[in-house]
Amino acid sequence: MNIPSFAKINLGLHVLEKRIDGYHNIETIFYRIRWKDTLRFMPSDKIELVCYEKDMPTDERNLCVKAALKLVPFAPNKGVLMYLEKEIPHGAGLGGGSGNAATVLKTLNQLWEIGLSEAELLAIGATLGADVPFFLKESPQFATQKGDILTDFNYHFPYYLVVMKPKCSVPTADAYQHIKPNTVNRPNLQSLVATNDLDLWKSDLVNDFEESVFQKYPEIAIYKQEFYNCGAAYSAMSGSGSAVFGVFTDKDAAQQSHYLHAIRGFPVWSNVVKEKE
Repeated sequence: MNIPSFAKINLGLHVLEKRIDGYHNIETIFYRIRWKDTLRFMPSDKIELVCYEKDMPTDERNLCVKAALKLVPFAPNKGVLMYLEKEIPHGAGLGGGSGNAATVLKTLNQLWEIGLSEAELLAIGATLGADVPFFLKESPQFATQKGDILTDFNYHFPYYLVVMKPKCSVPTADAYQHIKPNTVNRPNLQSLVATNDLDLWKSDLVNDFEESVFQKYPEIAIYKQEFYNCGAAYSAMSGSGSAVFGVFTDKDAAQQSHYLHAIRGFPVWSNVVKEKE
């Protein structure tokens, strides 16, 4: 079985306050994009993972293996050999690892005929990472608390999208260490995103991580500005970085932006080779 494992971007991200458990309460819109990894599942008598990407762990440090082990108590004596083909860059704020974990949970729940409900899978996913529950859903989600409390968000994205990852990576823990939480005068993200008013997005739809991350990684701010120079109507960093995306109303401008980043050797994805999502 070859199963796609998709990435996400954040449409707005508010970091509200630090919690007593050390995490932060956030608000964000998670939106799935078609940039994907692929997981292949084959029979085995033990839990195994193969991935040929350099520096990618294939033991219990990998979220795919962690996810499979979470299901072993429900399916004793079961095993699986997983081949992970990586396309989504890591350290990008695109949720590649979280999406992989969710794909393993959903697939093995079926292959091993465990029969866990969505609610049960969501609870298991939350123990693996705050983004994992989102990838167990099919639609855009409004996420609160640690990012694991989800509300279905009926939303259609009508624009051309280009997503690129700079050569630098931003450790999530490092990004949170330097963030300045803010609960004052935060706009309603669901209402704001639903307007699809890109002028309003440009003025009001913010990612709180950008201020501190751009100070430490100024090249990311440069790439955001380059999207605007290429004709994007809106641009932002995804999650805690380092990926940046541009939203375009003009297909040719989006295509040119894609090629510009590609010829520089950056991982880049866009929906301009097909019609708008």
